Amino acid sequence: MTSRLKFTVGRSIDADVILPSPSDASISRIHLEIEVLSNSLVEAVDRSTNGTWLIRHPGKIKLREGQRKELLMDDLLRMGRSYDVRIRDLVDEAREQRSVHQHEVAPRKTHDGGMTRWVRTDDGRWERLK
Repeated sequence: MTSRLKFTVGRSIDADVILPSPSDASISRIHLEIEVLSNSLVEAVDRSTNGTWLIRHPGKIKLREGQRKELLMDDLLRMGRSYDVRIRDLVDEAREQRSVHQHEVAPRKTHDGGMTRWVRTDDGRWERLK
């Protein structure tokens, strides 16, 4: 049995996928939890204080904090006031980060394409190198 990919998204360095605006307080440190269920389906849990919206024609649907919601890979989310991202892009980034974590010191891309270097601490967590 294959384990499912589970990851967090937010502006904190503790998030598995780090969003590009750490100074944007409308994006929570841990904004969203995602679990990949299949090639086309994920389950998301909103953990934010400022909200996450599913954008589908003709409007948008607010995800309720703490509620599990099944979403499609091609769904578009708005996180905080104005950060829009496709689920598929978040999943691709999380898969890339998972492969990076196999190294003790590794470059790590931020979601906006920036690059940082990380080191694994004695307790197994990753910290940004200064």
